[in-house]
Amino acid sequence: MPQTATRVPPDLSFEAILFAAEPDLRRKFLLIDSIPRAAMSPGDSPQRLLKKSACFLEAALVGAHIHRTLIDLGEDPDAPSEAAVREIADSVRTMYDIDLKLLILEARSELDLPNAISRDELTTDSVLSSLRSLLEICPIRKIEEIGSQSELEPLAHRCRIAFDGIKAFVLRHDPRQQSRVRVVGEAYTRGSISISESATLLGLHEVDAVATLEEMGFSRKLDAIALAEVDRQSIFSRMREDRNRRRGLPESDLEGVNREVVASERIEGIDARRWISREMQ
Repeated sequence: MPQTATRVPPDLSFEAILFAAEPDLRRKFLLIDSIPRAAMSPGDSPQRLLKKSACFLEAALVGAHIHRTLIDLGEDPDAPSEAAVREIADSVRTMYDIDLKLLILEARSELDLPNAISRDELTTDSVLSSLRSLLEICPIRKIEEIGSQSELEPLAHRCRIAFDGIKAFVLRHDPRQQSRVRVVGEAYTRGSISISESATLLGLHEVDAVATLEEMGFSRKLDAIALAEVDRQSIFSRMREDRNRRRGLPESDLEGVNREVVASERIEGIDARRWISREMQ
């Protein structure tokens, strides 16, 4: 039998969540489409389900990030240095806008954390395998639908952000995905494909796609961003035709509004996806 390491979960033993923290929630993920609202028990209420789902998805994402960071830093996962703990907390806040201490408190309250895990289970392959499994069974669109119907959009939004973060993490670290990311990244760098096309090929939101590509060393060069003169003149011509058609009067449209939201998001450093219509996502 493999040696089992008993730990006091808290501060950095999020790996427990990746393997055994909430099997009941995984079962509910699989049943979520078939549970009529009237048949839900108090434990299965929309608010309860979405709150636990948000905590579980965020904890899985942060747990994977912690595991990877400790490997990169060469730290002992059972006794990380204070400097490593500070670096991890800062990176979790910067990358995912999550307060590590608050998430730990929420996980203790919402999830059934095991007191012991098998030390042999905690490998990079097993972490990635667990995350891939989670992505396959998590009905994220149904969760968003429940959030919209129950006025629980903030909780559903937390689920979506964590879900997309897990997808991006797997893309960055799964060797089986590296060739796909490299092909997309090289085309993106050359300017052969747009940001939206890159996001579609990677299966990510545009913001996550750009962050993933740049983290892996793929970024647009100035000559790939600059417009050719013929393209610039074509755009100017369309703008003049549109202005003449409107006789100079302003005319708003949904696509234009959403572009403004995304632009403001990047300037202010916030995630505005919950305010953008589903059609635009």
